[in-house]
Amino acid sequence: MNIQDTIRRIEECWPGSRLSLMAEPYSTSIQPLESDMILSIVVASLLVIFIIFNRRVINATFCSFLVLTDKRKIREVFNENYNNVSMRVTFLICLPLLSFVICRAGVAARGFLLTLVTFVVFFIFKQLSFFTVSWLWGKKEAVQTVYRLHFAAMIMVTLTSILVPITLRIIPDMGHIAVLIGLGVIFLVWYLLYLIKCVGIFISSGFSHFLGFLYLCGLELLPVILLADIAVRF
Repeated sequence: MNIQDTIRRIEECWPGSRLSLMAEPYSTSIQPLESDMILSIVVASLLVIFIIFNRRVINATFCSFLVLTDKRKIREVFNENYNNVSMRVTFLICLPLLSFVICRAGVAARGFLLTLVTFVVFFIFKQLSFFTVSWLWGKKEAVQTVYRLHFAAMIMVTLTSILVPITLRIIPDMGHIAVLIGLGVIFLVWYLLYLIKCVGIFISSGFSHFLGFLYLCGLELLPVILLADIAVRF
Protein backbone atom coordinates (compact mmCIF):
# COMPACT_ATOMS: atom_id res chain seq x y z
CA MET A 1 0.00 0.00 0.00
CA ASN A 2 1.30 3.39 -0.97
CA ILE A 3 1.93 5.67 1.97
CA GLN A 4 0.02 8.44 0.22
CA ASP A 5 -3.07 6.25 0.35
CA THR A 6 -2.90 5.98 4.13
CA ILE A 7 -2.70 9.72 4.63
CA ARG A 8 -6.08 11.37 4.35
CA ARG A 9 -7.06 14.94 4.66
CA ILE A 10 -8.86 16.14 7.77
CA GLU A 11 -11.96 16.84 5.70
CA GLU A 12 -12.08 13.17 4.68
CA CYS A 13 -11.66 11.91 8.26
CA TRP A 14 -14.31 14.19 9.72
CA PRO A 15 -16.63 15.22 6.91
CA GLY A 16 -18.58 18.41 7.56
CA SER A 17 -16.27 19.52 10.36
CA ARG A 18 -13.98 22.48 10.45
CA LEU A 19 -10.90 23.49 12.39
CA SER A 20 -11.51 26.33 14.85
CA LEU A 21 -8.55 27.94 16.57
CA MET A 22 -9.41 29.99 19.63
CA ALA A 23 -7.35 33.07 20.27
CA GLU A 24 -5.15 32.90 23.32
CA PRO A 25 -6.89 34.78 26.15
CA TYR A 26 -3.89 36.94 26.95
CA SER A 27 -2.54 37.58 23.48
CA THR A 28 -5.24 39.96 22.34
CA SER A 29 -4.37 43.58 21.90
CA ILE A 30 -5.52 46.15 24.43
CA GLN A 31 -8.72 47.93 23.54
CA PRO A 32 -8.67 51.71 23.50
CA LEU A 33 -10.38 53.95 26.04
CA GLU A 34 -14.16 54.48 25.74
CA SER A 35 -13.93 56.92 22.86
CA ASP A 36 -11.55 59.25 21.12
CA MET A 37 -13.47 62.22 22.54
CA ILE A 38 -12.94 61.18 26.16
CA LEU A 39 -9.31 60.39 25.44
CA SER A 40 -8.81 63.79 23.85
CA ILE A 41 -10.48 65.60 26.75
CA VAL A 42 -8.40 63.75 29.35
CA VAL A 43 -5.09 64.28 27.55
CA ALA A 44 -5.82 67.94 26.74
CA SER A 45 -6.92 68.71 30.31
CA LEU A 46 -3.87 67.06 31.84
CA LEU A 47 -1.60 68.87 29.38
CA VAL A 48 -3.10 72.26 30.31
CA ILE A 49 -2.80 71.47 34.03
CA PHE A 50 0.79 70.39 33.59
CA ILE A 51 1.64 73.61 31.75
CA ILE A 52 0.07 75.66 34.55
CA PHE A 53 1.73 73.73 37.37
CA ASN A 54 4.87 72.52 35.58
CA ARG A 55 7.26 73.81 38.25
CA ARG A 56 5.18 72.23 41.00
CA VAL A 57 5.05 68.90 39.17
CA ILE A 58 8.78 68.84 38.46
CA ASN A 59 9.58 69.76 42.06
CA ALA A 60 7.17 67.16 43.43
CA THR A 61 8.61 64.45 41.18
CA PHE A 62 12.14 65.21 42.33
CA CYS A 63 11.10 65.34 46.01
CA SER A 64 9.08 62.13 45.75
CA PHE A 65 12.02 60.27 44.29
CA LEU A 66 14.31 61.58 47.02
CA VAL A 67 12.13 60.67 50.00
CA LEU A 68 11.44 57.16 48.69
CA THR A 69 15.04 56.32 47.89
CA ASP A 70 16.98 58.18 50.61
CA LYS A 71 15.63 58.22 54.16
CA ARG A 72 18.08 61.00 55.10
CA LYS A 73 16.22 63.39 52.81
CA ILE A 74 12.76 62.83 54.29
CA ARG A 75 12.95 65.46 57.03
CA GLU A 76 14.76 67.93 54.79
CA VAL A 77 12.18 67.67 52.00
CA PHE A 78 9.09 67.72 54.22
CA ASN A 79 10.29 70.69 56.27
CA GLU A 80 9.84 72.90 53.20
CA ASN A 81 6.25 74.07 52.76
CA TYR A 82 6.75 74.59 49.01
CA ASN A 83 7.63 70.90 48.63
CA ASN A 84 4.54 69.77 50.56
CA VAL A 85 2.20 71.98 48.53
CA SER A 86 3.82 70.82 45.29
CA MET A 87 3.30 67.18 46.21
CA ARG A 88 -0.37 67.75 47.10
CA VAL A 89 -1.02 69.55 43.80
CA THR A 90 0.77 66.87 41.81
CA PHE A 91 -1.08 64.16 43.71
CA LEU A 92 -4.41 65.65 42.59
CA ILE A 93 -3.16 65.74 39.00
CA CYS A 94 -2.06 62.11 39.28
CA LEU A 95 -5.52 60.81 40.22
CA PRO A 96 -7.09 61.29 36.76
CA LEU A 97 -3.79 60.47 35.07
CA LEU A 98 -3.48 57.10 36.83
CA SER A 99 -7.15 56.38 36.08
CA PHE A 100 -6.44 56.99 32.40
CA VAL A 101 -3.39 54.69 32.47
CA ILE A 102 -5.35 51.91 34.20
CA CYS A 103 -8.18 52.14 31.66
CA ARG A 104 -5.83 52.37 28.69
CA ALA A 105 -4.03 49.26 29.92
CA GLY A 106 -7.30 47.34 29.99
CA VAL A 107 -7.16 46.63 33.75
CA ALA A 108 -10.43 48.41 34.58
CA ALA A 109 -13.10 47.75 31.98
CA ARG A 110 -15.88 49.92 33.43
CA GLY A 111 -14.55 53.22 32.17
CA PHE A 112 -12.47 56.21 33.09
CA LEU A 113 -14.99 58.04 35.30
CA LEU A 114 -15.80 55.00 37.45
CA THR A 115 -12.11 54.26 37.86
CA LEU A 116 -11.44 57.85 38.90
CA VAL A 117 -14.29 57.78 41.45
CA THR A 118 -12.91 54.50 42.85
CA PHE A 119 -9.47 56.06 43.34
CA VAL A 120 -10.96 59.17 44.95
CA VAL A 121 -12.97 57.07 47.43
CA PHE A 122 -9.90 54.94 48.16
CA PHE A 123 -7.68 57.90 48.95
CA ILE A 124 -10.38 59.59 51.04
CA PHE A 125 -10.46 56.39 53.08
CA LYS A 126 -6.68 56.51 53.37
CA GLN A 127 -6.76 60.10 54.58
CA LEU A 128 -9.39 59.33 57.21
CA SER A 129 -7.30 56.33 58.28
CA PHE A 130 -4.23 58.51 58.79
CA PHE A 131 -6.21 61.01 60.89
CA THR A 132 -7.72 58.19 62.96
CA VAL A 133 -4.35 56.54 63.60
CA SER A 134 -2.81 59.88 64.54
CA TRP A 135 -5.63 60.55 67.02
CA LEU A 136 -5.62 57.05 68.55
CA TRP A 137 -1.88 56.50 68.84
CA GLY A 138 -0.77 60.05 69.52
CA LYS A 139 2.19 59.88 67.12
CA LYS A 140 1.18 62.87 65.05
CA GLU A 141 4.58 63.69 63.51
CA ALA A 142 5.31 60.09 62.49
CA VAL A 143 1.85 59.55 60.99
CA GLN A 144 2.06 62.87 59.16
CA THR A 145 5.38 61.80 57.62
CA VAL A 146 3.86 58.51 56.47
CA TYR A 147 0.88 60.46 55.13
CA ARG A 148 3.20 62.60 53.01
CA LEU A 149 5.15 59.54 51.89
CA HIS A 150 2.00 58.01 50.46
CA PHE A 151 1.67 61.12 48.25
CA ALA A 152 5.21 60.49 47.04
CA ALA A 153 4.50 56.83 46.28
CA MET A 154 1.35 57.70 44.35
CA ILE A 155 3.21 60.32 42.31
CA MET A 156 6.04 57.98 41.36
CA VAL A 157 3.69 55.09 40.53
CA THR A 158 1.64 57.34 38.26
CA LEU A 159 4.49 59.06 36.44
CA THR A 160 6.37 55.83 35.76
CA SER A 161 3.13 54.08 34.72
CA ILE A 162 2.87 56.53 31.81
CA LEU A 163 5.40 54.25 30.12
CA VAL A 164 2.58 51.72 29.64
CA PRO A 165 0.33 53.74 27.27
CA ILE A 166 3.45 55.02 25.51
CA THR A 167 4.58 51.43 24.93
CA LEU A 168 1.08 50.47 23.79
CA ARG A 169 1.18 53.28 21.27
CA ILE A 170 4.46 51.93 19.90
CA ILE A 171 3.47 48.25 20.17
CA PRO A 172 -0.37 48.16 19.88
CA ASP A 173 -0.50 44.35 19.77
CA MET A 174 1.21 43.90 23.12
CA GLY A 175 -0.40 41.07 25.09
CA HIS A 176 -2.55 41.73 28.14
CA ILE A 177 -0.29 39.66 30.40
CA ALA A 178 2.75 41.76 29.43
CA VAL A 179 0.85 44.95 30.28
CA LEU A 180 -0.24 43.60 33.67
CA ILE A 181 3.28 42.47 34.48
CA GLY A 182 4.66 45.90 33.57
CA LEU A 183 2.14 47.72 35.75
CA GLY A 184 2.66 45.22 38.56
CA VAL A 185 6.42 45.67 38.58
CA ILE A 186 6.11 49.47 38.59
CA PHE A 187 3.64 49.39 41.47
CA LEU A 188 5.58 46.85 43.54
CA VAL A 189 8.88 48.74 43.26
CA TRP A 190 7.50 52.04 44.57
CA TYR A 191 5.07 50.50 47.04
CA LEU A 192 7.79 48.35 48.62
CA LEU A 193 10.03 51.40 48.96
CA TYR A 194 7.10 53.20 50.60
CA LEU A 195 6.46 50.33 53.05
CA ILE A 196 10.15 50.10 53.94
CA LYS A 197 10.19 53.82 54.78
CA CYS A 198 7.00 53.39 56.83
CA VAL A 199 8.53 50.59 58.88
CA GLY A 200 11.66 52.69 59.50
CA ILE A 201 9.55 55.63 60.69
CA PHE A 202 7.50 53.44 63.00
CA ILE A 203 10.60 51.90 64.56
CA SER A 204 12.36 55.23 65.06
CA SER A 205 9.17 56.75 66.56
CA GLY A 206 8.79 54.06 69.21
CA PHE A 207 5.79 52.23 67.78
CA SER A 208 5.31 48.75 69.17
CA HIS A 209 5.83 45.89 66.72
CA PHE A 210 2.20 44.86 67.19
CA LEU A 211 0.84 48.31 66.28
CA GLY A 212 3.19 48.55 63.32
CA PHE A 213 2.11 45.14 62.06
CA LEU A 214 -1.55 46.03 62.62
CA TYR A 215 -1.18 49.24 60.63
CA LEU A 216 0.64 47.64 57.70
CA CYS A 217 -1.84 44.77 57.39
CA GLY A 218 -5.07 46.64 58.13
CA LEU A 219 -4.47 50.05 56.54
CA GLU A 220 -1.89 49.39 53.84
CA LEU A 221 -1.95 45.85 52.45
CA LEU A 222 -5.65 45.00 52.87
CA PRO A 223 -7.03 48.17 51.17
CA VAL A 224 -4.62 47.74 48.25
CA ILE A 225 -5.64 44.09 47.82
CA LEU A 226 -9.32 45.07 47.89
CA LEU A 227 -8.72 47.87 45.38
CA ALA A 228 -6.90 45.49 43.03
CA ASP A 229 -9.71 42.94 43.38
CA ILE A 230 -12.33 45.58 42.56
CA ALA A 231 -10.35 46.72 39.51
CA VAL A 232 -10.07 43.18 38.16
CA ARG A 233 -13.71 42.28 38.84
CA PHE A 234 -15.15 45.44 37.33
